[in-house]
Amino acid sequence: MDTACRFRSRHGVYVTGAEAIISTTAVSQRGKIHRNVIIGWGAIDIGGLDIEVSDNTVVLPSGAAGPCIRVESVTGITVKGNTLDASAASASGADCINATAASSTGSEAIIRDNRMIRGAAGYGIIWSPTSGTNVDIHDNLICGTSTQNHLRLFNTTDVDVHHNTIEGTPIFLADGSAGITIRDNPGYNPVGVLTVAVPATTVAVAAAQVDRTFYVTANASGTTTIEVGAGPTITIPASACVAVLFRPGSR
Repeated sequence: MDTACRFRSRHGVYVTGAEAIISTTAVSQRGKIHRNVIIGWGAIDIGGLDIEVSDNTVVLPSGAAGPCIRVESVTGITVKGNTLDASAASASGADCINATAASSTGSEAIIRDNRMIRGAAGYGIIWSPTSGTNVDIHDNLICGTSTQNHLRLFNTTDVDVHHNTIEGTPIFLADGSAGITIRDNPGYNPVGVLTVAVPATTVAVAAAQVDRTFYVTANASGTTTIEVGAGPTITIPASACVAVLFRPGSR
């Protein structure tokens, strides 16, 4: 299926070894791929404007050489309620969701309430377009045993990753793009105790993508003052210990 505008695919059953079973072109607008059962790789190939992919079941066979869902240049995509099963695939590139196409953009995306089972060498989500912004990834189950990460984020700003359930290792791989926030993902964070470098007086602590709590004990001879980003200044009385929360990006 390759349609220019307002396409819809629903209630289909597809069994094939070919790629791009359901495909939209870069000019597709306001389309919906809904309630299909697909066995094959590169099963759903998405590009265009305002596309919804919902309540599909995609299973990669053992010889799969591509992802369950491939994201091309897209603005405004919702991927929700899908079961993406790559557990039988062992090849690199057999990801659940892959947004790495050359010269692609991946902006204004919502990925939520999906069940993703990684293959032996596949990512849960690899979101690394040429450029992207405003991506919300939440309430997904990402599991399975793989040599790759559950989630890999590159070249994308303003990403909020929250309330996903993560099972297995390795976990996240994210670059230093501005505004990546990773919080409240059971199986990943809270991650427990982190070893941090506490800077000298007047020097800012490095920003991070996760919430951090610093326990600061003031010197016995006087008060200690802490500035939290653009927030308030905290004064700690002599010899007192105070927990100070740094949100992602705070320094």
